[in-house]
Amino acid sequence: MHKLKSEQRTKVRQFVQVTSASESAAIAALRRFDWAVGQAVNAYFEDPSSYIGASASAPRKPKIDKRQLARFFEKYQDDAGAIRVDGMIRLCADLEVDPSDIAMLVMAYKLKAETSCVFTKTEFLTGMESLGVDSLASLKGKLNALRKEMDHAETFRAIYLYTFDFAKTPPQRSLDLETAIGMWQLLLVGRFDYLPHWIEFLQECHKKSIPRDTWNLLLEFVLTIKPDFSNYDDEGAWPCLIDEFVEWVKEKPLPAGKTTTMV
Repeated sequence: MHKLKSEQRTKVRQFVQVTSASESAAIAALRRFDWAVGQAVNAYFEDPSSYIGASASAPRKPKIDKRQLARFFEKYQDDAGAIRVDGMIRLCADLEVDPSDIAMLVMAYKLKAETSCVFTKTEFLTGMESLGVDSLASLKGKLNALRKEMDHAETFRAIYLYTFDFAKTPPQRSLDLETAIGMWQLLLVGRFDYLPHWIEFLQECHKKSIPRDTWNLLLEFVLTIKPDFSNYDDEGAWPCLIDEFVEWVKEKPLPAGKTTTMV
């Protein structure tokens, strides 16, 4: 195998196992997408021919028309030179997606957007170029692939953690409760059996903003704790809010037909 770090070799093996691609194609795809396995696999399945015979040392990048990309940005920018709420609404309308579509959050993550409902010119141009997008039509063609990114555990975790800073209002250090609930409904629906109970508990008993440690550790709770809480350690390092939730929800009916919290 090419001179790679141990972690990179593991990712190559994972890629090959999923795609049955050659080692060179796997390395080329992974290098193109900064060793993000989920993103690289999705891109490979979209166009495997572009990786056949690819050089592992010199991966090809999607060709885009930079002038066309600049015009694409200008169509939605405001007078201050960024795409903000109005431009975002028009972009979603032209893409024929709801602003709450998970694809829009994944796209923001790919563009490394720092603030919700804002794409700076640098974020948009640099991010779209990395996606191989230079027009509305090419972005529209990427939407399903963006949604599928959430099927990969590594990417899902990264996007979940990214969302806290993305969604909070500067200079606040916590995420206001209404926003946090909206993001949990977007990110955890179908993944967390107790999501309706969690939201009910927060609205009934908490009514405060959500700090980073609670946001982050709820993901670990979702990923690791069984629906009957048989492996939950109330002496562990869980935030008090999660401890209180477990006590509160034990009096509620157990979600039927589930053996784990993730699907």
